[in-house]
Order: sequence, then C-alpha cells, then structure tokens
Amino acid sequence: MRSRRSAALVAALLAVGVIVLANCGGCGCSRGGTYEGGGDDTPDGFAPRGGDAAPSDSASPLDHGTATDAGPPDGSWPPCNADAGQESLVKVGLRSDAAFFGMGHDGDYVVYSDGRSGPGRAAVYVWELRCARELQISSPGVQGLDAFVSDGKAVWVEYPNDGSSATRLRAVVLGYGSAVIDSTRQYDQIAPRFVGDKVVLLTSRLSPERADWGLDLWDIPTDSWTLLSAWLYGAETYDFDGRYVTWAAFPDDSAAWEKDIYVYDVQAAQTRRIVKNPTMQIGTSVDSGRVVWGDQRNGNWDIFTYDLATDVESCLCCDPYDQIAPQISGNLAVWADYRFTQTAKQGGKNDLYLYDLETGVGRRLTTESSWYTPYKIKKGRLAYVRLDLTSPYFPNGYEGYVIDLVRAGVLDQNGHVVAQ
Repeated sequence: MRSRRSAALVAALLAVGVIVLANCGGCGCSRGGTYEGGGDDTPDGFAPRGGDAAPSDSASPLDHGTATDAGPPDGSWPPCNADAGQESLVKVGLRSDAAFFGMGHDGDYVVYSDGRSGPGRAAVYVWELRCARELQISSPGVQGLDAFVSDGKAVWVEYPNDGSSATRLRAVVLGYGSAVIDSTRQYDQIAPRFVGDKVVLLTSRLSPERADWGLDLWDIPTDSWTLLSAWLYGAETYDFDGRYVTWAAFPDDSAAWEKDIYVYDVQAAQTRRIVKNPTMQIGTSVDSGRVVWGDQRNGNWDIFTYDLATDVESCLCCDPYDQIAPQISGNLAVWADYRFTQTAKQGGKNDLYLYDLETGVGRRLTTESSWYTPYKIKKGRLAYVRLDLTSPYFPNGYEGYVIDLVRAGVLDQNGHVVAQ
C-alpha cells in the first residue's frame, strides 16, 4: 500500500503539459508579480521585503542532530533554549539530505518524515521553530511515516520493517513528550489527521486482507468509529478541521472515473455531497466552514470553494490554465499555479499563489518557478515543499520550507494579503 500511495502522489504532482501565460484577472492576481529582491539566491523564489534576510542554502538547512536528540513519548522532553530560536528569521529551510516524505505544521512545530538513515528506515522528526532544533519522535528500528501536527500534538504511523504486523498509530504532546495515542490493532491505520480528541484516517478494519481502504472517524474518548467513505482513493484527498471532514470520492451512482466532494459534519453527524459533477474534483481542504478543491469541470483544473453556512459555491480561480492543490486557512487560500510558467499540469513547473477571500486581493508568492505543494497557513506561517528533480532520491527528493508571511511583507497585521 505504501508504494502504491507514493506512486499515486508523485503521479498527481507530475500530472501536468504546456500552456501559455495570458491574463489572470479571474483570480485577483497581478500578472508577473514578484517579491522585491527575489532572485537566484533563494532557490525557491522567496525573498523577504525588508526585515531579517532569509538564510541562504548553506545557512538554512536543518541540523539533523543525533540519536541523543530524541524526544521520547515518556513524559520527558529536552529543555528548549529559546534564545537559539529562529523566530526572527523570515524563512526556515527544512532541506533534507535524503528521501523526504512530506510534512505538516501548526505554526509552532513542523513534523516530517525522511529516510536519511537509509532505504526502508524512514523516521519522524519535529522541528521546533521557537528553539530552532530538530528531534526524532518516532521509535527506533521501525519506519515512521504519515506525520501530522495540530495544536501541539503530533501524530504519525509506524510500520514494522518486516511487514509482519499491522501499523501502529502514535501521537504525543510536543514539548512534553506525553503520549496521547499508542494504538496497534489487527488492521492497518494510515495517513491520520488529529484534531482535538478525534482522528480522521484511512483504515483496513473492514477489509482484513487489506484489499480495500475506508475513511474513518475515530472518537478517542469513546473509542467509537464512524465509516465516512468506503471508496476513497489516495490519502491526499481529505481534510479535517475539527468540525468538518471533507473528502473526494467516487460516488456510488457513477461508474465513471470521477470524484465528487463530500462533507461530514461532526456535530450534526451528517454527511452530504456538496459537489456532484460528471468531471473530476479532487484535493479538498476545509477550514472555518469553507471548503476548497481542484475542479476539472471547465476542461482544465480550476479552484472552487463552497460556503457551508450559505450553501453557495463559487470559483476562486477560473481561467484557461491549471491551478491545483488548494489549501484554505480562514480567509486565505493558497494553491499551486501554472499561469506563470508556460507549462501545464503534465510535468511542468508551477508557482505558489495566495488569495484573500475577504478582500479579493491575490498575489504570486514565488519568483522562481518549480514543483511546489503548499500546506495550510498557521499563525501567519506558510509551509510548503518543493520537489527536487535533481535529487538522487527522486521521486521522493523533497525540500521543505516555512515562511513567516507577516515578516515577509505578504500579510498585514490583520492577516490580509498586501497588494503588490
């Protein structure tokens, strides 16, 4: 399952062709906008507008630490020297020298998995922004993958290297090390999203032979399970904000190769399909009652949104060129955009684009096009990864970054996008 999921993710990232940049008025963007001072010294194209300079490649990679830097989930946690922190830096580079398997962040902590210890030996690490250090939090001797973090609680999955048993789901409170989940069952549990006292994840609990994967909601205090979708494809197609779960799935009433968008309201315990369309919808994200996703109804990939309070659907970015991988955080939506590169969604490079749903102001974030995937914006910080095609670990050669959008001059103090 791991190899199929990794291949599907890479295929999704590379599923792109050649286009030509024209106008981009439908998305509130300013054509060709860049940061002041952007250039080749910042390989991902980010350059701050004043303030502390972003560290160079040689100055900003993570210190990968040693085995003595582990933060075991036993109630202990190494003391933090906040004076050593990089809070004043605009950008923190999480460049990995080995296979990099994605990441998550909550504005204070970044969690990720990489294979620096060699093939089949990936581990989960946490980078504390406050004290600028890295700790390994997964168990030694097993594979740690599928890391996610929310409100200071990290969750990940551990895989036995010999494949002899089911996966182990673990979670700890970062900064203390106390365990909140340590679950091994007779079935696999993967790709968790942990918010509050609930976890959304893929499991094989209804398919002991592990032939089929369902999307489940696990309520930890009552140990109760709710099956949300029995026909979900790909772990990158759902999101959870604590109140709503949203996902893309093949509908029961269609034999076509398509997906619609579904939402489960945890408080009301109700599921509804908010998008029914004969073309493909995928890549959902939800926050504060708003859902965004990638939509192919216009013949190419556009970004749509749905307001769950008003039941109003609208297009955030509809033009002739592809936009994919949207993430929403409050009034801010960010996605990977192909308008600026004369390439389309079949292997071409993209840029990161930020849009303010309240003010209608949008701007291109990157000055150097590459292969980007954004994560949610938390506490004014954007995390993203860049696929490095030159990495000897390709197709898992990723670089991770976190940028403070306020210090970079992209957001004002009220959290709104600053026009270029």
